[in-house]
Amino acid sequence: MASVNRPVTGYTVMFLLFGLCLFPFHLPAQELDRTLGLRELKPGFYVYLHGDDTPGVSSTFNNGVIVTNEGVVVIDTQRTEPLARRVREAVARVTKQPIRYLISGTPHNPFTGGNAAYADAFRIGHENYRTDLMKLIRNAPADEKMKKLPQATYHDSMTLYLGGKEIQILYLGRAHSRADAAVFIPEDRILYLSEIFYSEELPYISEGYCADWLKTLEKAEAMKADIFVPGHGFLPRDLKQTRDGLRNQRQVLTEILDAVRKQVEKGATADEAVRAIDLPQLKRFKGYERALEIAVRRIHRELTTAAP
Repeated sequence: MASVNRPVTGYTVMFLLFGLCLFPFHLPAQELDRTLGLRELKPGFYVYLHGDDTPGVSSTFNNGVIVTNEGVVVIDTQRTEPLARRVREAVARVTKQPIRYLISGTPHNPFTGGNAAYADAFRIGHENYRTDLMKLIRNAPADEKMKKLPQATYHDSMTLYLGGKEIQILYLGRAHSRADAAVFIPEDRILYLSEIFYSEELPYISEGYCADWLKTLEKAEAMKADIFVPGHGFLPRDLKQTRDGLRNQRQVLTEILDAVRKQVEKGATADEAVRAIDLPQLKRFKGYERALEIAVRRIHRELTTAAP
């Protein structure tokens, strides 16, 4: 029987769009490499993954490591000095070069608690990072503050040149905090994103800025990188799929923001929004049960008040 080609009408398009609205956007799962410890991304570039299986929290806390023939750059530390020293020991097994710089991408304790283990490195952080970290350690002894606080800050960007590498330290905007940093090595097309990027996990937004976070993710995605290194979560076996993971996170945040906005438009309180919002399409992401409520309350505040 001969097929009949029917023209696509405006009604057909409207029907298809309506149908798409009925079903949530599909976020494809990735095949992840769940190896912990130091993982080589490409020669000279590593990520250290520390596992944490505590219910309701992230599966990993990740540090970036850049090895050059003039020294090593470490991005973020761990929650404690013993954990930070474990990272240093792993780095020492792959290079004899000294650790020259510590770049901090977030002020939060799981990534700064081990800063003192890098007292011999030159420490760099965004100007907001220094301000917020100072608040967090305001009761610490003076010598501990000296070991943890950055020795240099920047406003928009700062560039290191080490071992023939151009290492750009960038402030792409507010995201998980108001002090997030990204570290980009243009020649090698690698972008370390610290807590800006959660791989296959529901982002925690207790102090975040969801609308700004979406813009920051768009800026990151527009950069000429092949590998996007998350601060939380395992990486896919095919590292080029990290770009897909970045898109997934942007879609996750968009869906949560849209859901909260609809509740705010109805006049719902934060408690009412928490009870009303259920996003089953996101339940596969680690941390869903706890992180969704945190996100809803923070975004509700962001939409109804001037969130600090």
